[in-house]
Amino acid sequence: AGHNGDKGTYFSFQWNDCSFFCLDNRYHRSPNYRDDLGGDRTMLGDTQLEWLLDQIVSTRSPFVFIPIGGQFINTAERFENYINIAPEERQAIIDYIYYHDIENVVFISGDRHHSSMTKIEKEGEPTIYEVTVSPLTSGTHSPNEVDYPSGEVIPGTIYSERNFAIFTVEGPRRERVLTIDLYNSKGELVWTQKLASE
Repeated sequence: AGHNGDKGTYFSFQWNDCSFFCLDNRYHRSPNYRDDLGGDRTMLGDTQLEWLLDQIVSTRSPFVFIPIGGQFINTAERFENYINIAPEERQAIIDYIYYHDIENVVFISGDRHHSSMTKIEKEGEPTIYEVTVSPLTSGTHSPNEVDYPSGEVIPGTIYSERNFAIFTVEGPRRERVLTIDLYNSKGELVWTQKLASE
């Protein structure tokens, strides 16, 4: 169950000094076509959203990982992307990260039948990252410009075959480095990205 008896399944845990805030993007989600709700459309629901904001502002972790079922960063208004369901709520989370200067936030998502790494960059604000990893066993999909319209993809990270990723965090306490290695289903390395904690 969620926090304080809230319905849905969301939770947090620590892995050494890294924080994970695992979200439920289904239970409280507004229906896809409820346009009459306007800015009241939600992906997380009020209680889960407030729980997430309380958690990420309080953490002192070198990396803050936020696993969620659908893509957060992608601005393509289609499928399960956050912006397609609750764009105002998505922007509120981004603004909150900026206002509180929360560094090294990494969303982890799937459900797109291909993998990619994206980022939101704004001058003077912390960069927000997302790693989408899928699928390992199901069918694949090759994205095009409709799937990623705004250039947020890190070049060379779109991969459209079955795959999985390994995240490694290492280095001294204030100089942690996150390495993301994407492998195909045969175990062959496809790409590597590194993020340094700030």
